[in-house]
Amino acid sequence: KKGVQLLGWNDRYAARANAVSSDGRVVVGWQDDTTQFPYRIGSIWLGKKQIVLREPRSRSEYNRKGWVGEVMAVNRWGNVAVGLDAGPDLNDTYIWTINKGTRNLGGDATPFCYFSWQEQTEVCKKRRTIAYSISDDARVITGETTYSDFMEGVGASDGAIFTAGLGWMQLSKFLESQGVLEAT
Repeated sequence: KKGVQLLGWNDRYAARANAVSSDGRVVVGWQDDTTQFPYRIGSIWLGKKQIVLREPRSRSEYNRKGWVGEVMAVNRWGNVAVGLDAGPDLNDTYIWTINKGTRNLGGDATPFCYFSWQEQTEVCKKRRTIAYSISDDARVITGETTYSDFMEGVGASDGAIFTAGLGWMQLSKFLESQGVLEAT
């Protein structure tokens, strides 16, 4: 049977598909659950079977079950996926593989520093890193590293890249390390 089909989910809450494998057998996204934190729990549908994702390093006082956030991308074969909202502060990314499950990938360690009008001094804060895409061989992940504080009126958003050898780094720093002096 082809065409649009409903995925199985907890129908008390919303769910959304963000990406699909090339053969359509693996769908990734999130499942809402307002009784859990984070509310958008990473979900993978293998056929009609739904898997909700957890990661041990994501356990905290307010996330006792170690849920991770939504899955943003999957490779063409559907055996590797990436997402956001991992770690105790939900600032990290994660990778899921069909054989090894969910693993925290950390995030960009570059702090965002600014002059705080509330504290009357320079402060540096940890950024949130988001994985948006993954190469088919799972060797390169791209995304964003971001920080925002509405009350202070400050924010930053930079492209980011991950490889196993380098970890997460801002895309501009990666390109500079590759000899690119100015990206146009």
